[in-house]
Parts: sequence; structure tokens; C-alpha cells
Amino acid sequence: MPSTLSLAELKHLQLHDFAHPEKETSTQHQEYLRWRSESRPAWADDQVESKLRLIKEHEHFSIGGAFGSGKSTMFAEICAYAMPGTAILLLCLTKVGARMMCQYISFEVGLPTKKAEKKADEKEPPEVVALRISEKSEHIEEGTRIAVMTEGMVFREFLHDPDLSQFGLVLFDDCYEETGLMDVLIGHARQLMRSGNSTRFGLISGPTELTPYHYFLSLPPDAHYVLPSLPFPREVRYASSASAVLDLETWIVDQLTVQLVETTGDVMIFTTGLTRCESIKKRIFSAKLYGRTRRRRSASEADTSGGGITTNVFSNTITPVGFTLVIDTLQRKIKVFDPILDCYQMVTVAASLNEANSTAGRIGRTQSGIALRAATEADFIATTVRSHPPKVTREEYTANLLYKLALEAEDHGREFELPHQPTPALKLRAVTTLKHLGALTPSSGLSSMTITKTGKQMARLSCSPEYARSLVAASDRGCLAEMILLVAANCTSQAIFLADKELAASRIPPRVRKGITAARRRIEMREGDHFVLYNALRLWWQCLGKNDRNEEPANPAAASESKAKKPIKPSTKFATEHGLREEALYEAVDLAKTLRGQAGMKGMLCSGLGKYHISPYINFNREPVQYLDQMRKSLLEGHLHRVAYRVPNSSTKEFHRMIDDRLVRDVHLEGRPGERSILYDSSHSYVLFSSASKSENADTITINNLTYLDREWIEGA
Repeated sequence: MPSTLSLAELKHLQLHDFAHPEKETSTQHQEYLRWRSESRPAWADDQVESKLRLIKEHEHFSIGGAFGSGKSTMFAEICAYAMPGTAILLLCLTKVGARMMCQYISFEVGLPTKKAEKKADEKEPPEVVALRISEKSEHIEEGTRIAVMTEGMVFREFLHDPDLSQFGLVLFDDCYEETGLMDVLIGHARQLMRSGNSTRFGLISGPTELTPYHYFLSLPPDAHYVLPSLPFPREVRYASSASAVLDLETWIVDQLTVQLVETTGDVMIFTTGLTRCESIKKRIFSAKLYGRTRRRRSASEADTSGGGITTNVFSNTITPVGFTLVIDTLQRKIKVFDPILDCYQMVTVAASLNEANSTAGRIGRTQSGIALRAATEADFIATTVRSHPPKVTREEYTANLLYKLALEAEDHGREFELPHQPTPALKLRAVTTLKHLGALTPSSGLSSMTITKTGKQMARLSCSPEYARSLVAASDRGCLAEMILLVAANCTSQAIFLADKELAASRIPPRVRKGITAARRRIEMREGDHFVLYNALRLWWQCLGKNDRNEEPANPAAASESKAKKPIKPSTKFATEHGLREEALYEAVDLAKTLRGQAGMKGMLCSGLGKYHISPYINFNREPVQYLDQMRKSLLEGHLHRVAYRVPNSSTKEFHRMIDDRLVRDVHLEGRPGERSILYDSSHSYVLFSSASKSENADTITINNLTYLDREWIEGA
């Protein structure tokens, strides 16, 4: 077991040396460290000494603590200081969280925010705190002490090196979320622990119970350490009566009117769905209370100008300091996968105790705060469950089963168990789907599964199994570069096309908004929704590669005026004219580059990639129109289990689909304006779809994101 430093040695390293020539040693930073030790209970000498003992006495351990106590950032730092000569891997669930974690730790250890200019013959110093959130990132170099990665990148590190020999310690942050991929990674970690591997593992969680993980990993009770809470009081208040919260929006406005007088910081409101967010926003604006609240899409968007109205989708990202009032509607939307109908259903549920405490933990980071809950205290205590079932038991298991089998294959076929087992129905659906995709051998069943070469290739691609299988098929059809672009355009976390409500609320000039509908028609493709997104990304990326500078003005007066006005990039102009979300387009570009790098790896999909395809400044040497049929066929190979047949003469856009040789009726197209498929009014008999959802209050299944299919392809398949 690696030796650990004493408290005095650790303090010396904090103030003077972190094995990096660019280490910040300013008086201001030293003062900050002293202030932190005095004001943060977790950094008190006795607390730090206890953590050092934990690291020294236990090879594997866990850390818990209230939200905001510093369990993720400070513990990674202490481990890096206390285990000299080793690299620490810190796993974060989201890219946003990983970026913010990396920035925060870099500041804490005193690394400069900007790299100093180096001379031509000067060797660049090692990256002490490294961020790795995409496949195109470089591997961790020697000298790196803390590597911050998403769980997808950690999975690929396991594929590259099943023993993780490059790291001395792996910290699983936010393991209380119990995601499917986290389960796979912890299951493989237990395999390494039992085989005598030298890599150490640590679990980081909130104030939730970690006994199931301790039992699964065979950790002793004293291998768990709970950090002290911050000294700022957090007061939890409840509604005065059950009738007061029947109209949630009115209750929120009434509470804001009263509480904004008591608090001085920013306000955060947790609710369900973007539609509810917009509705609350309008009520707050009409009540003239909008100064310190605004809707935001993620925690990283908060700034000093205001707080946010956020959905529970972003409730687990890192929260910036400054929030003093949190209003929680105690409603959450969760996704539940139906393995019989092979579709998702969004279900509104009451917030669990863990979720409510997590929400309240957003305040009190630098000053006292108030958490308001939309229920009476008696109702909250009587009806609130401690936690919801783990995500692995209610979400689709197909991708996680593929990742598990790929890890076992790379680790010489050694099978491993998972902390949480999916239901038999979820497991059966996953096995059936993977057999459809050719990722498992035909003889595979629930008790014995064998992954194929195609399955191993699919597991290494950063997209769903369906799209991964389409990429494998495209490599055989000579259209891989085009298919990479299509997959990237269809896998963004945010929609590429702005919705009508978003356009109305945007800063796009009215004269430009009037022409967006006509402009969008010009980039439509009759093949379907997948190809409309593909074409939008392709055309925007071509603009991205053009010279961003405008032509030189002809006279001095025009030159002076052009300097005063910042020129608009061609890519931004294209996005504005077509109502596109540039953040999503940049995300798609990043994914396309990642997929291209993965496809070019040894043993992967190397054919079909031209020298200039998917370059940073895209340059197509061939027209995509000649490959459209091959692209549709490749897409079909990944969606054979997601094909629907149009009911003849149906006035309600009704379809049928086959699931396990069983006919499923009442399948309809999304009919809401602005969300309809490009094929909504078409007459094609067969379509493939990428998304299916069951309405919350009915049994109707809605399909979207369609591409039409030729009849002979289906009959042949």
C-alpha cells in the first residue's frame, strides 16, 4: 500500500510545491489556503488527520457528507497530496460536472488559469490536473496527479487497460445516483479488488446510505468517513397547509414575494419539465420578481445576475456559490423503460428524501439560506420515500449489458457481478435487442451470453447500440464518414432546431425570424428526420470552415465602422437564419471527431474514411446524395427492431409494429406542431424510428425521428 504523508508535510506541499513549475505561490493563494482551513470544517487539522488515517489504514474506502461539504474536491486533493507518485482518477457523471470539478480543483491547488507562453526549445510541463471527457483527448501523461473523467471515458480506460495500472486510486463520485454504467464499473472494480490488483478504489456519496455498496465490495464498517457539514445554517420551511400548494405557481410567487425580503442571495426553483419552467417564469415576470430568478438549463449557467428555475434533469450538477433561497416543488420526472413495449414513459413522482435533501444542499455554501418545500411537514414525513429504485432497475439495460460483456471479454473472459441486478424482463429485452443487432451470438440466452466481434466494436463507439450498429454497417457500405455525421447530429443532448417558443423568446431579429421557416425548407431532405439533422450539421460545418473575416471595406469610414462592430461568423449567421442551436451543433462536431477517432483505432472501422472527411474544417470531396440509399440501409441494420408499418387509409397517422413476433397497435406519430416529423404527411408504408414513448396518462405509443424505408428492404430483412 502506498505510504501517506503527515499533516505537516501535506501543509507544506499545499503551500509550496505540487511538483509543477507553474505552481502558484502567491501570497494571495497562501492566504486563501489559510482562510479555507479556518472556515471549512472539513479542512480543520483534526479532520485532515482523520482522512489521512483512513487512506493509510484502508486500501479501499468510502466518503460521505452533506452537499457542499467538499467531499469530492477536497478529498481528491488530499489523496493526491497523501499518495505521492501516484495518479488519482476522479469519475464524474456529466461533462458539465467534470469541467467544473477540474476548474475548481485546479484553482484549489493553485495552478494558473492560463498557460504561460513557452519557448520553442522548452518542454511543456506535465498537466497536473487533467480533464478527459472525449475520446480525442490525449492519454494521461506522466506527472498528472488528478485526472477528471466522465463515466464513459472511465469505461474506455478499462477497455484500454482492464487493470487501470496507470492509476493508484479511482474515486467514484456521486455513486448514490446508481446509474447503469456506474454499476458496471463498480462491478468490474470488485473483480480487480478480489484478484489482488494494486489499484485502490474509493466511493464518494452524499449523506445517503452506502451499506449496499459496502456489502457488495466487502468493505469494513470503519472504512467509511463522514465529512462535517458547512457552518452556515440551512433552514427548511414547509407550506402552511395542503390547500396552499394546490396551485403551485401561485404559491411560488407568493413565497417569493415574502422571502426575497429576508434573503440577499440568488434564488433557485426546482420543478418538472421545461414547459412548467416557462410557465413559472412568466408568472414571476408578471409579478415583477424577476431580478434574482431566471430559467437556466444547467447549473453552470448561473452567474451573479440571478438564480435559476431549473428542472430535476440538472439537479445533480455542481452548484455555484451564492444561492440563499431554494424552492422545491417536490415533483420529479423520471424515465421508466417498458421492456414489453420497448419504449420509455415519463412518470411524475414525488421527490425522495435524498432528492429533497440534495436540493436543500444547494444553499448555505457561503452564507445561511432557506429551503422551501411545497408540502406540509406532516405530509412530507408521511409520504416521502427515502429513495427511488436504482436507475439500473427502471431504465433500458441494452447498452449496459453490452458494456459489461465487452469488459469481461477484454479481461480474459472473467465474468463479474453487478451491485444491482436488472429485472428479468429488462435483461431479456436487452439480450433480444443485442441479438437483433448481431452483438451476441445466436445461441446466447439469459444464462449464457457470448459477445461477437461486431459487439466488441459497438461497445467502443460513443453512441447507443443502435447507432453503433449502423456505423458498423456503414463501414461495409463505404459511407462511414457520412454516417458518422448523421449519428453525431442525432445524438446531441439538446435539440439542434430551436422550438417555436424558443425562437419567439430569442434575440433573433423579427425580420430574420420571418424567414426561418422558408430557410428550413431549403435544407429539408425527403429521406426523413435523421437526414434533416444530418444536412443541417453538414451545411453548418462547411460554414464553420470558411474564413471568418469579412471582406476589407472600400473606404476608411467603413473600416472604422467595421472595427467597432464585431463581424458575424458565417457559421453563426447560418445558424441564426435557420433557427439552429449552435451549442448543440458544436456538441455534434465534438462527437463526430470522437467517433472518427474511435472508428480509426486498430481493429475498428477503418474503411470508408477519406483523408479529408470529418476534419476540423470539414471538406467533403464527394456529394452525399449518391450515398443516401446506403446510409438508409445502414441505419436500418441498427433499427431492425424499430420498424413501423402505416395502417392504410388511417386519418390518425396510425402505425403498427412487431415486437417479438407480436403485433402492437395504437402507434402514432408525434402530432404537436413544431415537433412533427418531416414524414408526418408522407405516404410511405414503412418507417424506422429512433425514439418511442408512452404517454403518462394513456397507453398510446408515440414514435418520432423517422426515416422512410423501401418495401423490398423490409421483406428481404
